[in-house]
Amino acid sequence: MTRAATRILAILIPALLATGCDWYAQEDIALRALPYPYEAGVAVDDRTEPGCLASRGVKFVYDDEEVRTAGQGAACSLVDRGKQLWESLAFLYSRREWRGSSFFANRLFEPRTSGDGITEYSYKRYAGSIAQLPLRMPSDVAAQVAEAVAYELKAKGGVMIVAGPSTDRQGLFASVTTHMRLEHQRGGVYYVERDRLLAYGFVRRYLEWNAARTNGEVIIHVSAVDDGVTEPWIPTLKELEGITFYTPDPERTRVLVAGQELSNVSVNPPDRTRRGSVTVRPTAVQPIPPGTSP
Repeated sequence: MTRAATRILAILIPALLATGCDWYAQEDIALRALPYPYEAGVAVDDRTEPGCLASRGVKFVYDDEEVRTAGQGAACSLVDRGKQLWESLAFLYSRREWRGSSFFANRLFEPRTSGDGITEYSYKRYAGSIAQLPLRMPSDVAAQVAEAVAYELKAKGGVMIVAGPSTDRQGLFASVTTHMRLEHQRGGVYYVERDRLLAYGFVRRYLEWNAARTNGEVIIHVSAVDDGVTEPWIPTLKELEGITFYTPDPERTRVLVAGQELSNVSVNPPDRTRRGSVTVRPTAVQPIPPGTSP
């Protein structure tokens, strides 16, 4: 075997074996991927610099990572793995930088530390079917494409940020956004602004919590949000909005933040995993209103 082939295998084998496809586990008490009852999350990139969690010292950036795998943080098929391999090799070719672990981890964002020691979070954009609709496609067909992507997302349980359309495609893309709003109203797709999806994903990913059963109750203690880079902080109710815990006894589950019990925790019936849950709901989650550019 040549030295070049050995180097390629040394890169590809760990990437192919990398974890990150979020297959559902069956723990008694666990964080749900998305707010109840949503099975998928979608946002559209408006091409502005994200400002969410800036007050916490967290900075999100877009660093040209585009994927055609519908759904990050989702269960992966062999087809998805093939797409991820191709995307990582394409990024290596265009940027002369290997980011296999970023693509194969299949997560919405990954930390990037510069030579100056500054850590930023680079998020990925979905550049697949609904982001690249042909100009002459009828609007009803575009809606069908959006429906197919939403169906795939819900089946996987993933989230994604869709690359924003160019100006000449805005009218056609409206069919996609209309369908996503309907999916949100039906409780299928968590369709929100990009910054909201990033902030939710960050808090969920780095939330520090533990749970215990005491006197027939389930007590969930939330202590902080800690990414290991910024100073840990106690999350506010707004930052915890939508956070959902699977629990074996939702009716007898309490959620405490820094020792203080939350009063606005809703009890949810079992979802498709046949597990009940509780959700922190400080305010009503509203979809992106019609006529608003997401």
